[in-house]
Amino acid sequence: MSVAFCLIPIFVAVEPPVDLQSSIAPLVIAAAEAEAEPEAEAVTVTVEPILPELAELREMVGSLESQVHNLEAKLAEPVESCGSCEEDADENPLSWEVSATSVLQTLSGTDQDTAFATGSFDIVLEAALWDGAVGVVDLESVGGEGPDSVIGTMAGWNGDAGSGQSADGVDRLGVLEAFIATPLTSDACVLTFGKVDLGGFFDANALANDETAQFLSGAFVNSAAFEAPDPGPSVVLSYLPANSYDFNLAVSSADNSGEEVFDDVFATAQLGIYTDALGLDGEYRVYGWVDGSRDDLSGLGVSFSQGLCSNFQFFGRCAWQGM
Repeated sequence: MSVAFCLIPIFVAVEPPVDLQSSIAPLVIAAAEAEAEPEAEAVTVTVEPILPELAELREMVGSLESQVHNLEAKLAEPVESCGSCEEDADENPLSWEVSATSVLQTLSGTDQDTAFATGSFDIVLEAALWDGAVGVVDLESVGGEGPDSVIGTMAGWNGDAGSGQSADGVDRLGVLEAFIATPLTSDACVLTFGKVDLGGFFDANALANDETAQFLSGAFVNSAAFEAPDPGPSVVLSYLPANSYDFNLAVSSADNSGEEVFDDVFATAQLGIYTDALGLDGEYRVYGWVDGSRDDLSGLGVSFSQGLCSNFQFFGRCAWQGM
């Protein structure tokens, strides 16, 4: 038995190993590009409608920046005048002020131990008239006589007392002052005429000249030796050349009757000097007067106030009268 072997060569073609990453990468890139294209289209569709709004916003921002720049330029300009204040005064020519006081006083150790109540009510109207001129009306109502009706003194216990009630007890409103103050040739020269309280011009004092806001006793309102008449027909000429001094001259009727106004008048003159040494205000006034209605009764006086420090001031008066 014979065995025959036959060798048949077999050739198999083997391809090189496949790189999966390199083959997959183009597919991933292609897929990413395919996905990116719709997103780009979506962004384009979303942005295009708001472009006009963005343009409007740019214009608004530019306008606001311009307005802010103009405002800063105006604020940087120096203020040279008070024209706006003058315009406000022209728009509101009338101003008014209301004040009221109430006082309770008692007497002790006398045969008439009792309490006294007094009160006053004031309405002050001020109106701008022609160029620089001002009109003032002071309406006042007073109730109660105070302790002066029982115990009299030279100066008075209550400078705000003096009832204006009628006989049946009805309070009445009276005209305390009514005058016009107007500049003459210049603002330094002012003429005041009408029903005037001379105690506000002469023997004045920064610390003691008002019975409703400062000292109650009449001795601290005006000097007892300065016997000015009650507010009545008066003419006051004021010369105000500087802040350091002024001069006032007045002629007034001796009473408030309105009769024989130019007969036996009351005349007074005053020089005022004002200082601010070391930043402390000081006021010094020297005056003289003559009353033609009482055998030419006359007098002289000094009234002053001076600051000592930021919280302390002192004042004083000295006056003389004689025939």
